[in-house]
Amino acid sequence: MKMYQIPEDQLIELLENQMLCNALQAGGVDNWCWYGESISNFIDDYLNDNNLDISAYDVDLNLLAHDMLKTFTVIKGE
Repeated sequence: MKMYQIPEDQLIELLENQMLCNALQAGGVDNWCWYGESISNFIDDYLNDNNLDISAYDVDLNLLAHDMLKTFTVIKGE
């Protein structure tokens, strides 16, 4: 298992965002009429902002998360 070094303030922000996402999903926001379009727009913006030449149809949030891992330092890897 790889382990990454991350600044505390960024870890706190990630944990807060995870809790916010969990709370919104528990409240039914995934049934919101613009939910899918908002995620698609976010993916498009991420691809454009990071100059990634990938079709948005081939991308999901998990792939973006793996791309974001490149910004962290690996402190232990297997």
